[in-house]
Amino acid sequence: MAALNFNECSMSLFEKFKEGFLSQFEATPTPTSPIKIVKQRKSIRKELMDCKENGKVLGIYCPAIGEGMFLAGIDDILITDKGEEVIVLCPYDMNGILIQRNQIAMSEIKSVCPFDTFYIHPITGKARPYVTPTENAVMHQKSMHSFL
Repeated sequence: MAALNFNECSMSLFEKFKEGFLSQFEATPTPTSPIKIVKQRKSIRKELMDCKENGKVLGIYCPAIGEGMFLAGIDDILITDKGEEVIVLCPYDMNGILIQRNQIAMSEIKSVCPFDTFYIHPITGKARPYVTPTENAVMHQKSMHSFL
């Protein structure tokens, strides 16, 4: 009968422990979806609307707000008197950085990248949908009429 040395014995004991107990804590790979970059104006508009309605994060490439792609939520989409669409971004990006200019014209957006992640306000920790500035103004106006 061959004698087991300490390394073989401890290794097999560790392997059994790993298979039994530690395996439940091992990270399992999650399927990843391909990144979709949208550049056509009509498709950009659709992604902006979807993001606003569903409260999802949207990567926005717009040189007017800075270099790179900003991961942000959409607070509102407004139409000016001239018929131009203005996108109101959530005040903070997903990294908690204040977006210096959070109102941009649709025509300034070069591309967007939709994500399946919900926008979480980095300060309040609340997920969208929350009350947008426009909805807040409407609610405030209605409450003012109730006092009259």
